[in-house]
Amino acid sequence: MKQKRGATLIELLVYVAIFAVVLTLAFSAFHQADVTSRGLSRNAAEIVRAVQAGEAWRREVRDAIRPPRLETMNEGVELLRLPVPGGEVTYHFRAGKVWRQDTHQTQPVAFLPEVANSRFFPERRGEVIGWRWELELMSRRTNAAIKPLFTFLVPFTAPSGH
Repeated sequence: MKQKRGATLIELLVYVAIFAVVLTLAFSAFHQADVTSRGLSRNAAEIVRAVQAGEAWRREVRDAIRPPRLETMNEGVELLRLPVPGGEVTYHFRAGKVWRQDTHQTQPVAFLPEVANSRFFPERRGEVIGWRWELELMSRRTNAAIKPLFTFLVPFTAPSGH
């Protein structure tokens, strides 16, 4: 008479242990991919926000009716003054943010948050005087190989009659 062969309790425990190890490795890989994906999404959003801020700044420099002025405020904070139709727009960097204020606002508004460094420079290229904005966003990674740096350039052309 043939004896039926079944799985022993020890064999079943070994299968369960192997299955648990495989599940743990799969979950770990999924978690790491999820963290990386969130980081990439956050970085993409910060890049888009920085580029949009740069384009808005360039538009306001182009709209200026007189040459922009760079002034040093207290504590070495640089203030960029843009005379625009109907008033003036100012930009400055303080406390990890780029601040913007126009004639109609009583207080500056955080124009771009999470900024490590920001500087405005007049720049002459031949007969054209332009402005350069160098911007470094805060990096969330301490071991980042590439810093999030941006440079925005815009020529200033005074409107005719001014």
